[in-house]
Amino acid sequence: MLDVLRLPRHRRRNFEDVHIDGREHVEAARANGRGFLVLSAHCGSWEHAVAGSSARHQVPLALVVRPLSSSVDAFVNEQRRASVLRLIHRSDTVSGVRAALREGRGVVFVLDQNATRNQGVFVDFFGKSACTILGLAVLARRFRVPVFPAFAVRTEGGHTLKGGAPIPWEKKGSLQETLRHMTQRYTHHIEAHIRAYPVDWMWTHKRWRSRPAPNTQAGGAADA
Repeated sequence: MLDVLRLPRHRRRNFEDVHIDGREHVEAARANGRGFLVLSAHCGSWEHAVAGSSARHQVPLALVVRPLSSSVDAFVNEQRRASVLRLIHRSDTVSGVRAALREGRGVVFVLDQNATRNQGVFVDFFGKSACTILGLAVLARRFRVPVFPAFAVRTEGGHTLKGGAPIPWEKKGSLQETLRHMTQRYTHHIEAHIRAYPVDWMWTHKRWRSRPAPNTQAGGAADA
């Protein structure tokens, strides 16, 4: 939160403490003349790393956001726009993502949020069923673009946005089964990163708040 409040100062210093690891994967996607999707989570100084990647390293990015329920909403969005980030509101996700991809941007989704039963599917997350929104998998299939994992990590020299190779699309039975399977794969990437950098996961709400309906299976996750 302090890093978010200090974004104007970081921007004046041209985000000199933000680094990118794995940029070659993004450049390969951009070389094909299309945009891409980014899987991320609330890890490290996430706002700082993404803003620095856009403003300093000139990686064109867009964020899918929802209004914050506090007075800091206007401030945070002002800082995002000043860092050359495009904002896509959840109410306009499909058209906003389509426009951003046409511009060759990477559209960032944070997928470590609890979803209600009618919004998502239950996948395994640290051995317990976690309701997770399907949006990233739906858009990856709809627009036929790669999904890259990228997470912010605090380092001795500042902040690094660690990117990885694109996550291959895998079909599993029906369309619904495929979307759930890919959402599970995305969630495993988040879990693996948190296991590697547990202190960096900044989460304060009940990730497992939504529970499966009685007498239904949650997709094989073990509810301990």
